[in-house]
Amino acid sequence: PCILDKGNSKHLLNFQRMNYLIGIILATASKRFHKSQQEKVFEALRFAAKQHEGVYRKDDFTPYLLHVLEVACILIGKKVFDYSCIVAAIIHDVVEDTGAKIKEIKKRFGYIISRIVDLLSKHKNAIIRWFYWGLIRNEWDDNVRWRVIVIKFADRIHNLMTLDVMPEESQKRKIAETIKEFPELYKVLIKTLRKLRRKGVIT
Repeated sequence: PCILDKGNSKHLLNFQRMNYLIGIILATASKRFHKSQQEKVFEALRFAAKQHEGVYRKDDFTPYLLHVLEVACILIGKKVFDYSCIVAAIIHDVVEDTGAKIKEIKKRFGYIISRIVDLLSKHKNAIIRWFYWGLIRNEWDDNVRWRVIVIKFADRIHNLMTLDVMPEESQKRKIAETIKEFPELYKVLIKTLRKLRRKGVIT
């Protein structure tokens, strides 16, 4: 089935943009990942499309699916050709914004991706939500931590590129949060990557 029904003509540009982004993701998967991973990328696209069906950004016009595709393609554009990063980016908001559960993510895509999505999801419990940024910075698994931070940067880049879809108060909050949290995330990312290079995990 189509990932998005075109609907009326006013949605055509969004439809075309999504098709373009999906093409980039699938072409990257075909070139960079082995067959079983390619299948999981396609599964992630179908899963995200199903979960975000009928869900729009705060302008009540832009399909939310477009956001997660843009995030995945920002990573690709920055040459982050990492299977777990791409799949997690595609589904990074399904737990926070739809009815999907972490258990289902783990069953479909494995522990690493489910842990990444879990850390990227702002918890409905206000107390846990309060520690959101600290949980990312202090994640014990280096291989999970760097992926979460990289995806979070791509996510925030697209958020800032599309501030116009948010109410003014949300725009101010997003900007203030970026100024406060992302310099610290960057420091943690650099420290984590250096540690992984010393171990020979990445080059």
